[in-house]
Amino acid sequence: MQDEFNRLTQKSYTKVWPHHADALAEARASVADALILNPNTPSVELVEILIREAEPELARALSDTLTRRFYLSAMRSLRRKQVAEQYRLPGFEHLPREIPTRDGTRFALLDANYRRVREYYWSLKRHALDSIPESAKVKEAKALMQKMQKYARDEKGITVRQVLLLENKPITD
Repeated sequence: MQDEFNRLTQKSYTKVWPHHADALAEARASVADALILNPNTPSVELVEILIREAEPELARALSDTLTRRFYLSAMRSLRRKQVAEQYRLPGFEHLPREIPTRDGTRFALLDANYRRVREYYWSLKRHALDSIPESAKVKEAKALMQKMQKYARDEKGITVRQVLLLENKPITD
C-alpha cells in the first residue's frame, strides 16, 4: 500500500505558490485517488497518510486557504450576529438591542426608561474617555438620553418605545 501511495503523492506539483482554487482542486484529487487506490483503508488512516505525504507547497497552500476561509467565516458570522443585535431605529442605528445594566444583566433598549438610558450613556462615556472623537454609539446614546429627558420630566418611567412612538419614529423589531 505504501508504494502505491508514494506514487500517488509524487504527482507533479508546481514549485511556485499555487492559486488557492488549484490547491483545493489538487487536494480533492488526492483524496479521490487515495480512495480509489485504497478502498478498504479506514478514512482516518488515509487522512493521516495524506497529511504526512503531502507535497510541502500543497500543504502550505491548503493550510493558508483553509485558515483564510476559517477566519473569513468567523468574521462574517460575528458581523451577521452584530447586525442582528442592532435595531434600525432612525437616528440610533449604532445602539444595540439590549443594553448592559449595573448588575451585569442586559435590558431591552426599547423597554428602557430614562434612568437606564442615562446609565448606559455614562457607562459608554466612561469607557470612551480615550477615544477622541466620540464614537457614533456614544453620540447616539447621548441624543437618545436628551430626547427622553424632555418626556421623562412629565411622565416618570416612560420607555424608549413610548418616546419614539410619541415622535412618530418607526420601530423595526
